Amino acid sequence: MKILFFGNCQTNAIKTILNLDSSIKQTQIMVHLTEMTMDETETLIKEYDVIVTQPISDNYRNKPYLSTTFLMK
Repeated sequence: MKILFFGNCQTNAIKTILNLDSSIKQTQIMVHLTEMTMDETETLIKEYDVIVTQPISDNYRNKPYLSTTFLMK
C-alpha cells in the first residue's frame, strides 16, 4: 500500500497519529513548500492507493493543482 499525505504541516501530525507500519510507503507533500508542476503532481497522485489531505483552497498559490478540489477530480 502507498499513502500520500498532501497538505500543510498538519500532515506531520496526521502521520504521527496514524502511526503506520514502516512497510507502508508514505510520501508527504507540503503544498506551501512544493515547487512541483501540474504534470508532476498528476503523475504522483496517480501512483498512490490512498491520499490523506485537508481542505486546501482552490487556486492555492495561483496553482489550481494544489487544491483539494483538484485532488478529488
